[in-house]
Amino acid sequence: MATLTGFQYDLELQCQGSVDAPTWLALSSQTGITDELRAELRRSSSIALEYGDMDFRPPVFHDLRHTAVSLYLSVTKNVKHVQRIAGHKDATTTLNTYAELFEDDFFTAANGLDRLVAE
Repeated sequence: MATLTGFQYDLELQCQGSVDAPTWLALSSQTGITDELRAELRRSSSIALEYGDMDFRPPVFHDLRHTAVSLYLSVTKNVKHVQRIAGHKDATTTLNTYAELFEDDFFTAANGLDRLVAE
């Protein structure tokens, strides 16, 4: 918060403990940032963040379970095994919950097939 307030003070912006449109735009005009980040900062100018605001919900204990199952599944790729560890009734539940972990497999398989055809 001190950094934000100092930034606003240096640029003679209103120091009110929040990030408002002028602050977002001032941040986007800084040197040393990528064009992608600059565009994102400009898109954020419609968002007003007050001190203490969060852009995500606080983590809960159940999130640890999802983390553990996700890590195990990403390492083993064995849905039936992970289903048993997670205590899901069937593998469909596991797949429906963690399907996004397999999106990279599509590209890995496609690249592998391309290499086979090229040989």
